[in-house]
Amino acid sequence: MTPTIVANWKMQLGVAASVDSATKLRSTLERDPVGATVVVCPSFLAIPYVLDTLRGSDIQLGAQDVFWTDKGAYTGEVSPTNLREVGVEYVIIGHSERRKLGESDTNVGRKTLAAAAYGLNPIICLGETADERATGQHENVVRRQLEGMFLSAPPPSQGMVIHLAYEPMWAIGTGEAADPETAESIRQCIHRSLIDRYPADLVERSFRILYGGSVDPSNVADYVGPDKFDGALVGGASLDPATLVPLIRACSSTNTK
Repeated sequence: MTPTIVANWKMQLGVAASVDSATKLRSTLERDPVGATVVVCPSFLAIPYVLDTLRGSDIQLGAQDVFWTDKGAYTGEVSPTNLREVGVEYVIIGHSERRKLGESDTNVGRKTLAAAAYGLNPIICLGETADERATGQHENVVRRQLEGMFLSAPPPSQGMVIHLAYEPMWAIGTGEAADPETAESIRQCIHRSLIDRYPADLVERSFRILYGGSVDPSNVADYVGPDKFDGALVGGASLDPATLVPLIRACSSTNTK
């Protein structure tokens, strides 16, 4: 299976820096293509400019959040139809940094439903806090988060792919990635939950499970590959193509073994 690498630029790059990074990434990958699906998620203001930079390339465009309805009196929110209008194809939902600000499982489910309804491919983030990990609640937390999504969203429609990104909250931006064996146990937990809910062929066709949390070129092969995660959600290591491209190549090489 072709791995998916999602570059989450968060609020780290301004518009000019986003265009510069996208330009370098496109140039590098066009000179030497990789066997991976690459999705870039810049800040909202940078999206139209990055789209122009990537137009005609194989790099896909994503957003970092979405609201659960298409229009209305919702100051500061971003409509799924507006994202589609400017060429966005993927959207990150429920990132741990948003959950820390109060994003609930219910709202993650509502946003997932809206994304699916308007043709956006959701990238839904799941993961536990350090306290939940320490008290052995990590699998229960991930199951609860999945259940919130299941209750709100219908099965994926034909052609839609839902990415579920396991990103332990304590690993985001800390440089402390999850132990690969521990991460693998959560991947299997997610997969079992999907199989319990949907037919096996639908799970195979419509879901991808990613790892996120202090992933970089030196450790990504510990997580991504055959019988492992289907790709990675990358934060800090995605900001500079000099780091991101080796990470993508490491995933591509493990996929061929």
